[in-house]
Amino acid sequence: MSAPEIACVIPVKNRRKLVLQALESILTQTLKPQEIVVVDDGSTDGTPEVIKRRFPMVRLVKTQGLGPGEARNLGARSTRAEILMFLDSDDLWISHHVSELMQPIYEQGGCSFGMTLNEGPCLSKPFVIPGKEFDKKKPIYKNLFRWCSLVPSSFAIERDIFMQTGGFPKLSLGEDWIFFATVALRHAFNFVPVIVTKRRIHQKNLCWENFSANSALFVVGKLQKLAAQNSLDKEIKHLEKVSNLIINEGSKWKSVQDWYMSLRKHGLI
Repeated sequence: MSAPEIACVIPVKNRRKLVLQALESILTQTLKPQEIVVVDDGSTDGTPEVIKRRFPMVRLVKTQGLGPGEARNLGARSTRAEILMFLDSDDLWISHHVSELMQPIYEQGGCSFGMTLNEGPCLSKPFVIPGKEFDKKKPIYKNLFRWCSLVPSSFAIERDIFMQTGGFPKLSLGEDWIFFATVALRHAFNFVPVIVTKRRIHQKNLCWENFSANSALFVVGKLQKLAAQNSLDKEIKHLEKVSNLIINEGSKWKSVQDWYMSLRKHGLI
């Protein structure tokens, strides 16, 4: 039986220099994906032109104003690969990324995710996702109703599961969190305790640029609805506490990292 084909989907908008570095990181993989799809969501800085010139093997899909979640969905629909992986345009895959994430999928199928090293000028020091909030003894869905302990750039999923779930929702913040929680309620996640991705944190990261207390409340409201639909009483009570914290302190936060640190301070993760 032949190995399943793998596709990498990259959403991008006006990150010409960063996306070229992201693409280079794919080409250094010990196990390379068969397809690379870049979804350009309305760049005006020459991003699609330089990708065509530097990486002619890349399939370039152009669209306008979808946002990262729906851009990933469009990219996923444009490939027939059995395994989908994602790479945000300002992230980098470490050379063993694909091989590490594929190993549990070869053995068990489903989904897998690894660790992400976060570093950059916005941070006082680097940190790793998942962090201390992640409890490996608990099902992944229980972790995800407390905090989003993974990122799209460190995740792999079987195409059929992705399509059945409906992909990423259209949100300006937290579309990955809602997607992961939805998938985790129906499917097992295989955790690979190895750093497979570098995430470059800067002022134009969407989790910095798009963050507000109202957006955080909206995401938590979506999680509350999802928890209620699945009769998760403990998770509903926890999310109520998180909502109250956002109402009381959220106006002071400037980023998702501030939100995370406040949750840690109050013992909510």
